[in-house]
Amino acid sequence: MDRFIINYNGNKYLETKKYLKDFIEKSNYECIIEPFGGIFGFSRYYYLLKNENKNLKFMINDIDSELITFYKELKKDLEGTMIKLRKQFDDITKDMTKNIELTRYLRDKDDCKFIKLISNAIKGTYSISKFNTKFNNFMKKKEEYKDMFERTEFYNMDVLDFLRSLTDQKNKLIYFDPPYFNSNNSYYKTYMDNYNDGTTCYLTILDFFIKTSHPCIFVMNKIDIINHIFKEYYHQEYEGQYQNSAKRKKHHIIYTKNI
Repeated sequence: MDRFIINYNGNKYLETKKYLKDFIEKSNYECIIEPFGGIFGFSRYYYLLKNENKNLKFMINDIDSELITFYKELKKDLEGTMIKLRKQFDDITKDMTKNIELTRYLRDKDDCKFIKLISNAIKGTYSISKFNTKFNNFMKKKEEYKDMFERTEFYNMDVLDFLRSLTDQKNKLIYFDPPYFNSNNSYYKTYMDNYNDGTTCYLTILDFFIKTSHPCIFVMNKIDIINHIFKEYYHQEYEGQYQNSAKRKKHHIIYTKNI
């Protein structure tokens, strides 16, 4: 389940595996919710450890409408969607023999979002071999992904509207992995610019975390004032690689409530 078909820098699969494995093994939640879904690394690892629970389900929300549409297509017809993606990639590369040509081609194409996300190598090149490896690894796990997608509902909502829509059913765990506060990452900044005031959005989410009765996990970059306010919820701190291109380590904190 760590070989997902697309990849975002900073997704929390490996961090979950390293820091929350024992917690997940001992837990019995039947609904995992990610308001900032991305590539839902926490849920994928939770599924890996707990999929024998036939009542286990997932709720994944993201404001990226293209991303959610892609997930819904995978849920409806995983193999058919992957075959279409494979054909798109083959059509792009049939006359290309060098990776640099593919890199230049994709750089100017707005309609190749998922080809870029799949084939984007660590050094920022779009590699044919990288795509093939990702595609083949994902298809080897297709039955597991079919099962997980079948258990998952995907939502394309404003995160605050999504949180307000949640009911108080039992055995529900909310996992927050928002864009890091005051990040200089252009993608994160663009994400939060979808809100009129990114700071207000963060404060509203933090207020929800404090007031809700739902069990919650919140992963945040280290901010002294938030660390002070959230000190009663503090779980653990770790260093994580923030952006692959910069090779910088950043302090992250996992806050927990009612788990």
